[in-house]
Amino acid sequence: MEHSDGETAAKRAKLSASGSEDLLSALSDDVLIHILLKLRNTAVAARTSVLSSRWRRLWALLPGLDFLPDINPYSVPAVLAAHQAPALRSLRILATDASADFMAAWLPIAARRLSGDLFFINTVSPDDEAGDRGAFELPCFENATSITLHLGFLGIAVPASAISSRLTDLRLNSFQVQGPCLLGDVVSSAWSPCLQRLTINDARGIDKFTIRSESLLQLKLKDLDGLQQLTVVAPKLKELSVILLLCSESTYC
Repeated sequence: MEHSDGETAAKRAKLSASGSEDLLSALSDDVLIHILLKLRNTAVAARTSVLSSRWRRLWALLPGLDFLPDINPYSVPAVLAAHQAPALRSLRILATDASADFMAAWLPIAARRLSGDLFFINTVSPDDEAGDRGAFELPCFENATSITLHLGFLGIAVPASAISSRLTDLRLNSFQVQGPCLLGDVVSSAWSPCLQRLTINDARGIDKFTIRSESLLQLKLKDLDGLQQLTVVAPKLKELSVILLLCSESTYC
């Protein structure tokens, strides 16, 4: 039922005069945090701070953060730095035409804070996919368990170290490898001892890919432009999918 502005104002005045606190704000922090999580929009959750001092900074205790494309992308590092929850269990970022500089600004902060899942999608126009979109270094995520990156053909420099020793799921989509390709080493057991599922789609700059994993159960490769040699040593592997490897001379072992 709709109420007029006058009726709403009258009710607010009555509430203020009685000195009573609204019932929603009287709920426990855990319940309010659960409500804010249901919004799946960190910007909207943060705006609840204006409701009362009871809500102020409550968003910073959320175990999961969600950034939608309409948010100012350069606010992401500041929000991550202000996050106060004991652990960041999930981080979801949906971006449009994100740059390598943007990735470099927030990824290192997320890598230190995240102890769960990272989901990132960078949507770009088809005309922008072919050009040089810059590159950033993929940091070491100390405690991440699942990472999904749709990069819109940004370039990545693969570190000569583990992405995460606890990582079980890794999905890399639409990216270009810059510099020496160490991706096979990074996802092998020596650096990723817990990795069970690996998906690589629409990758450029990988001419040889060798993975040796004692834990890998599922491997999906699609459209690895320029791949010439593929070696998979994975005794526990249950599912292998290799589709449309775009190369003229290939060797598979």
